Amino acid sequence: MKPDQKARTESALAGWDDLLIDPAVSPSRLAARALMLGYPVRGLNGSHYLDFDAGAGAGLVAQAAAFPEVVFTCASPDQSTSVKSFALQARAQNVEVRDINLARFQADIDTHDFIVANDVFATASTAERMALLVLTKQHLAEDGIACIGIDVFPGGRQRDELRELVLQEVKAGDTAEDQVARARENLRRLATDIAADKTSKYAYLLEELKQLLRENDADLYRDVLDPRRRTCAIEDFFAMAQAAKLQVVGDVDPLKTNVEILPIDQQEEVRKQTPPEGAPERARQGRLLKTCQLIDLQTNVRHRKILLVHAERSPVKTGTADLLDGLLFTSMLSRQDPRMTDADLLQAQQVVFEGPVRYQTASIIEIVTLALLEQNKQFPVGMSRLAMHVITALKKAGVENVPTDRVTQTIAKLCLKLLPMGALVGHKAETRAARNLQKKPLLSPLALHQVRLGQDYIASLSPHRVNVDASARFILSRLDGTQNAEQVITELVRAVANGEFELASNEPTPEARAHATFARIVAHAARSGLLIG
Repeated sequence: MKPDQKARTESALAGWDDLLIDPAVSPSRLAARALMLGYPVRGLNGSHYLDFDAGAGAGLVAQAAAFPEVVFTCASPDQSTSVKSFALQARAQNVEVRDINLARFQADIDTHDFIVANDVFATASTAERMALLVLTKQHLAEDGIACIGIDVFPGGRQRDELRELVLQEVKAGDTAEDQVARARENLRRLATDIAADKTSKYAYLLEELKQLLRENDADLYRDVLDPRRRTCAIEDFFAMAQAAKLQVVGDVDPLKTNVEILPIDQQEEVRKQTPPEGAPERARQGRLLKTCQLIDLQTNVRHRKILLVHAERSPVKTGTADLLDGLLFTSMLSRQDPRMTDADLLQAQQVVFEGPVRYQTASIIEIVTLALLEQNKQFPVGMSRLAMHVITALKKAGVENVPTDRVTQTIAKLCLKLLPMGALVGHKAETRAARNLQKKPLLSPLALHQVRLGQDYIASLSPHRVNVDASARFILSRLDGTQNAEQVITELVRAVANGEFELASNEPTPEARAHATFARIVAHAARSGLLIG
């Protein structure tokens, strides 16, 4: 790549890095997942979180805004200035920046309870990959947890094949945006050709094509066009981790290490490798490796977020009650038929919920539990409070005299069934976001900074990214705690009258359209975890 083209591409990607806000690697989610695997970490208050590839900083600062009790350190080798600037503008005071040199196995950092490198491993050389793991070993706290993202082979093989097909028609001199546009056009044409000709030699790539076409531009560039990305066989990663005196203990996504998703004969193959009680750690590693290999082949896994601890650690047995009492929960499931109202759910004999897995239930307690979690996807809730909400909802629906113990036991069994499937997600901390509006609504400082920059998305306190349009930016940028709803609506009516933008609402008058738009956007902001008051 020519120097000027390299600069243009890196400039474009720097902006795209801001999209990478991954809630799965928050300290709350990592601590919960470590607890489920038997490797508890220290409490979040006062803990230290290190990110080796913070990009332009939006992801790291979003985490810092969501968890002010945690100190976040960016060790990105080439983005330290932008991260510092972004953290300052977003008023995130718990962000530090340190130097790192993978080529020299050097990093100016202390020990950390959480170490994350979600994307750098895939673009690093073999020597840099080993350096990353060695530095992780050196700087991981004794009871800490690390998360390293890898592009998996052979799961990524189909994308490698598509990359070769697409790159034949992508011009090397184009900007990154132009390359993405041309690649998307080529993928659409290829998908159309394959769909029209079932005998095509590329027919087996059709599902992968459809998946790529659903991706945003940043992900499409990463998965198909980025020349730096290289896959890694899972057995090679295990070997490198062992050489660095680290052990693999699982994946952030529990479904990717769940033996139950394999065919019966392969499940038996894995169970034959179950080590006896007291067997050395290497035996447990062999069983986990075999599970990952079979799942990668069976389900075409493309990317893993591998969890690592020090090689000398052993898992701690945690009782079911202690585990469930120590976690908060959110759901990845939604009702299969979105037209079903809450009243319809209560009348149905069976209800199907879909997400990472398909779950069908006839239990009224399970139905109400999953419906409540679906309505509050960004707000982790503990077992006892969830049970109270379920009992209240049942009473409102006319279902009286349901014993509290029965509700609690049913919810506990449901959690134990769905956690290993990734259908329920464990957390160790509640969100700081507010669900009840003040008279003068207040957006979080990070979201307020982003929306006033005119960005097309803003970061939630959950954290995740929330897309916004012109009317949403106009309203949210005024939620700084100085104006009440009527003042913002008055300004909105004036802006629409001046032709600044239009409102997508069917109410008969400008005032009614403004009121409806304000209510819709602020309600969505509350559900998305953007408000602190």
